[in-house]
Amino acid sequence: APQGLAGGGGAGASVQSAKAQLPTENSQRAAVGVSCASHFDCQGGLFCSTYDRASTEGDTCEVCGSCMDGKLHSVDGSCPQDPDWGCPGSGGYPGCIDASALARMFEANGCQSTFEFEVWRFTEKTANSETGKMEFVAPTVVPPYVPTARFVTPFNRLVGGIGITQHRHTQDSCIDDSIPRNAFIDEYSSAAGVTCPTDKNDNSSFGYDPAFMPSSSLYNGKLSASDWYSLADRHVTETVVGNATVTVPSFPKGFFPHSYLQRLPGDAGNSTDKPVHAGDEQLFKLFLDERLTGTQARRAIQFAKDGKFLDDTTSSVEVDIITYNADLDIFARARFFFDWATSGKIPWGFDLQTVSVHMYQARSQLVLWRLCQAVVVVCLVVNCAMEVGDILVEIRKFQLIAYFRNPYNWVDWSHFTVMWATVLSWVLYEEEIGKFTMLTSYPIVADLGAAARIFATDADTELEFLYFQDRIRSLAQGMDTYSTFSGISVIIFVFRMLKGLNFQERMGLVTRTLEAAVSDLMHFFALFGLVFLGYACVGVLLFGHQFGGMADFQTSCLTLVVFLISFDATQFYASMSNAANEWAFHLFLWSYLIVAFFILLNIFLAILVDAYAAVKQETQEAAGLPDELKMVLLHGIKRRTVDSGRFVSDQNLLKVLEGLRDNLRGTQKLKSEVKSALSHRQAVLLPGGVELDNIGMARIAKEAGAAGKKPPTATSSGKVMATDSMVAEEGGKAGSTQDSLQREVMELAQQDVVLDLMARFGQDVGQRSGQHNTEVLDIVQVENLRNQLCMFNAQGRMLREQQRVIGLMEVLAQGSVPPDMLREYEEQAEEEQRPGETVIGSISVHIKQGDRLPRMDMFRDCDPYLITYLDSAEKDEVHRTAPQRKERNPKWGDEAKYTWDLLSMTKWLTITVMDKDQVTKDDIVGCVNIDVTSLPFDKEVTKWHHLENPAITSKLRESRLQVSVFKAS
Repeated sequence: APQGLAGGGGAGASVQSAKAQLPTENSQRAAVGVSCASHFDCQGGLFCSTYDRASTEGDTCEVCGSCMDGKLHSVDGSCPQDPDWGCPGSGGYPGCIDASALARMFEANGCQSTFEFEVWRFTEKTANSETGKMEFVAPTVVPPYVPTARFVTPFNRLVGGIGITQHRHTQDSCIDDSIPRNAFIDEYSSAAGVTCPTDKNDNSSFGYDPAFMPSSSLYNGKLSASDWYSLADRHVTETVVGNATVTVPSFPKGFFPHSYLQRLPGDAGNSTDKPVHAGDEQLFKLFLDERLTGTQARRAIQFAKDGKFLDDTTSSVEVDIITYNADLDIFARARFFFDWATSGKIPWGFDLQTVSVHMYQARSQLVLWRLCQAVVVVCLVVNCAMEVGDILVEIRKFQLIAYFRNPYNWVDWSHFTVMWATVLSWVLYEEEIGKFTMLTSYPIVADLGAAARIFATDADTELEFLYFQDRIRSLAQGMDTYSTFSGISVIIFVFRMLKGLNFQERMGLVTRTLEAAVSDLMHFFALFGLVFLGYACVGVLLFGHQFGGMADFQTSCLTLVVFLISFDATQFYASMSNAANEWAFHLFLWSYLIVAFFILLNIFLAILVDAYAAVKQETQEAAGLPDELKMVLLHGIKRRTVDSGRFVSDQNLLKVLEGLRDNLRGTQKLKSEVKSALSHRQAVLLPGGVELDNIGMARIAKEAGAAGKKPPTATSSGKVMATDSMVAEEGGKAGSTQDSLQREVMELAQQDVVLDLMARFGQDVGQRSGQHNTEVLDIVQVENLRNQLCMFNAQGRMLREQQRVIGLMEVLAQGSVPPDMLREYEEQAEEEQRPGETVIGSISVHIKQGDRLPRMDMFRDCDPYLITYLDSAEKDEVHRTAPQRKERNPKWGDEAKYTWDLLSMTKWLTITVMDKDQVTKDDIVGCVNIDVTSLPFDKEVTKWHHLENPAITSKLRESRLQVSVFKAS
């Protein structure tokens, strides 16, 4: 037995000194539980008490320390306070008492742990409200619980309580037999019992109840574990008795999974009958109830600490707090999460989300908000309808792929998609708000004053609180989704606004600069990506084992971006320099700064500045937005104030131009459009300047085994593209066999096999030729400029000398040459100064009909009309026919008969078939070029000519025109 127990009274005298001062006849006095009449009848350390024992009538001797109130417990109305008697102090246990005396009391009648007293003895009489008599009224000892507001911070009240959730993983051997390992390390791990966490959740009960642990400050020796815990809720130990192993219950477990129903022994129900929150069955949850006092809350936290709530099996811990701010009418959900990393660190973070259930504070706000929502949805529908209309137009023109290649169209559709997602997320959020419910309070903990098992919960209330957390979490996620889509929508709208401002040259500097620099930027980002990713990989290899900023590839990339934006050495220098060799660290750091920051980043800026300078130079003469707004304002004023006879508005001018649009297409514009359409000639370019056109590739395809199919029409003739050297080699062969092979090659040139070869290996000869001509022209211009600068002065002197000589010759001629001869010389000089082209005859053309013209629109037939002109015509005459509606086999009469003067330099007769479009620009169907120089004089030649258009070669396989040409001498 212990030598003494600490008490709550005074210091007192030691047991030995107290016994020494007792009378020698002390052994003859009454012991504990024996009847007495006064204190002197009892042994030392005892007093005569009025406590009624079941086995003794009257007053008995009891331990002095049990005398709490002299008037109630002592025969003479006061507790003995004589130190010599062994009763120091009154109203509490002495500082040290004899353990043998306590043992005797335990044996006699057990330890007295409670005292009965009458409350009315400590109150005053008050008048009874019913009888009017003066009576003692017992006060309320334990008042009923009244929920009080618990504030986490000012104005933010705690709702329900603080939830603590632990994820646990099972432990297993760290030895992996599937990979080769060091046997000595494995033996060391096995001997030390080292284990590693697995991916499996551990849902077994664990920990201890500190109320039954003598080492804990919460230990209560008066409690019996069998009264609070069943055998299944307790740890067990195995003891060997003889030849048998006996399982002995040990300390109670402290923490149980969410799916486990905690109940006292003897309570009805089964441990598996608990209502469970879906998804949390294997998690461990603790709740700090909002009703807890400060002392109770500290006791609960001490319970978790002493009970080993956190141990080696812990994987992560989450702390959830929900508050309500009545002033702002919002809920706030704070989640703190801690992860146990295998490296030994416990990184943590938090999420903070706010939710407003009452979105509208007044009916007027509701009406205004609904009106704004309706306007947004209507505008969104109109924009989508307009964009769909643009797609239909492109489909009719067979240019849908070109539409989707335009990045601005992707920006538009991305904005529409995000806007619809924003509207949908708001509708779902309001639906969630309409379903929101909550209780007035959440008494989660079953018994706040429980001596043990203090985290036991009321299962139904716990489940309701978890559902409330789900509702708050769902609302918070809904608001986050809506806010995210709204923010992205605004960002995309900014890009669309930049696109819309592109019409104004000064306001479109941003988009035009990006368009001018897009090619260089693509190459730059490809190069920068290679360098950046390389350094990210090196960073993980060198510093990832110690520096968290480069623990993996993703964080390494983020750290390198931070280096470029904000080079703060205090955030990384010490960790990185200690994680690798000093020379390796400095080589990595400074080479990255030099390459990525000083070189690549400045190249990026140089690309943008160069593009901006070019765009700025192009638009420096353009009017600014204020000037254009001023012009628009003045135009509007004049339109309404000035008489129409003195001022023609832009609107009226537009109407007139639209009516005359077909007739106002200039000759040069028509020619340039046709030449542009025909200039995109595809050819395979070989070293040495050799070009293979469709005919040349058809010959190669024929040698490779490809065969063309014979069209159902008669053999057609017409102008074809110039062939390569293969054609020249076979030009001298004659005979029907050669003609048959030639026709077969020409037919094969229009088949898919040849078109596929041209698409794969061909290049735009016109574009390449134009680029080459531009480069040559630049070189020639530089050389000419240098020559001109050198010859400028000499030419000036020679010109003045020539003028002087001509003047002298004119004076001499007028005096010596006859007038008739002088006039003849003058006419001859004028004739020599005229252009070298002379009229050598006339040419008459009659375009009779077309055959199997293609459909240029998906929803409409071809509406063809003709544009015909002759090269080197004196008046640049261009003839045009009226469109024929929905006619793929048109026929023309006299309206397609034309006559020109035939000049000596005339070479080509060009006939273009156009497709009339009422909505968009007219499309070029195809062209026929007839070599006039190859036609005989004074003989009418009528032939079928195939249409040519490199952009739609596959559609023009069977399209042709019948043309009659008469070249008169």
